[in-house]
Amino acid sequence: MATLGAVPDCCSPARFTLTGIPGQYSSSARVEFNEMKNFGKPSAFRQLRLASSDNQAAAATTNLARRTLLTGTNRRGLIDSDISKGKETVRIPVYNTFNIQRIPEDFTYIRESVLKTEGAKALAEAGRLAMAHGNLPLCSIAHHGGSGPYNNERQLLCTIGEGVLECAEECQGRACKGTRVVSQGITLPLQIFHTGTQRGWGVRCAQGIAPGTFIACYAGEGITDSEAEKLTTSDAYLYDLSHFLEVRRDPAEHEAPNDINLSRTPPVPTDCLKVYLDNYSYFLHGAQPQNRGASSPMRSPQKAGGHEGRGSAEGESHLTLDARRAGNVARFVNHCCEPNCQMQSVLVAGDSALWHHTALFAITNIGPNQELTYDYGYTLGAGSNELECRCGAPRCKGRLL
Repeated sequence: MATLGAVPDCCSPARFTLTGIPGQYSSSARVEFNEMKNFGKPSAFRQLRLASSDNQAAAATTNLARRTLLTGTNRRGLIDSDISKGKETVRIPVYNTFNIQRIPEDFTYIRESVLKTEGAKALAEAGRLAMAHGNLPLCSIAHHGGSGPYNNERQLLCTIGEGVLECAEECQGRACKGTRVVSQGITLPLQIFHTGTQRGWGVRCAQGIAPGTFIACYAGEGITDSEAEKLTTSDAYLYDLSHFLEVRRDPAEHEAPNDINLSRTPPVPTDCLKVYLDNYSYFLHGAQPQNRGASSPMRSPQKAGGHEGRGSAEGESHLTLDARRAGNVARFVNHCCEPNCQMQSVLVAGDSALWHHTALFAITNIGPNQELTYDYGYTLGAGSNELECRCGAPRCKGRLL
């Protein structure tokens, strides 16, 4: 992942957010994991179909990779045989054939995200209480209309704006077991490597990947939105867990009508949503509400109390994952304006609208050792500078914003 450089004191740090596949409208749009011949047109939202030829091609490249892949210290440029130090079920080696740069010594590998601050813990508890009072079914099969979100190859059938719900261990049906994909963790032979460019570290896979295949979740230390706003460190690796609040924003303000069925999304604490909408209005229009405290120009002083918001941090809307010092392999995946992967919100046992998994899935056939990328969907606070894009894609936008 490329270094972003120092964040000026007057600016808010950059954030990763869920973004739609290029050519589609938004993160709420339903997109199929196939050839997408009508790319960028409304007619692209057609009947779901996974091309069998795609899976066969991926299987062929996987077999080729297994026949040719060298192991262990025979690989040139190997500097770490497993950055996870056994935390993952598969080894994740690190390679650098360009220079002597190594992974920062102060970086700690974690398999799952952790709540770092007391404010973050309180906000996550508010989300848990709201989830407990909600009416979402516990079974993924029932929630997704009787068929489940994955096919028999455990590949995601399409992006789901309402979020993918996976069955908990209590569901023992054969079909239910097939829905536990993200909750099982990383299974692919992923590798971190130095790209030899200004983009720095990147991620690849030693075998071919078929469309819809789960790759990894973005893991980091959970902090509150206001705590993230105060960060001024050089390398920003912030990922906002704001998707389920964003989809509740006025559909008229979206680029296209929001096609999400809100009754099928996890419940959001009422006061958290109020704060989120208040902050968004201030960010967009610069109109400061009369009840906003002068000492906190981007925060509402309203206490997140009430039935669904008990235990919420005061004036907070959502959580943010900070992977600068603690994270997993997804931290090193680079941005691209024409990506081959897509982030998807996923709910496993114990998750909620405020504390859930953001999972990376392949959206096209990816060959062995091809770099994995996704669209960061960067957002910046008021007064922030634009970030130059260095992805090198033929249709690169030139900037991340």
